[in-house]
Amino acid sequence: MKPNFFPRTGHKVNSRRVPMTLDIDVLHSIKRGYWCKELTDLSTGKVFEVVGAECTLPNCMCDARITKASIKDVAK
Repeated sequence: MKPNFFPRTGHKVNSRRVPMTLDIDVLHSIKRGYWCKELTDLSTGKVFEVVGAECTLPNCMCDARITKASIKDVAK
């Protein structure tokens, strides 16, 4: 599976990105703005807490940031 979601690990826009493969329905449920979700990377089985984040434009909120990395592993 190819990664289809790339949240960053830090508050800065140029922070390291984590390639994740998400279910297409989950990917479509993510909207711009303030949000918080537990997302499972289908390729590794790891679960991350991810929130909406600003990009380089003020108040745009089209980016995503990992707040808790690998909060649990889902058995494959």
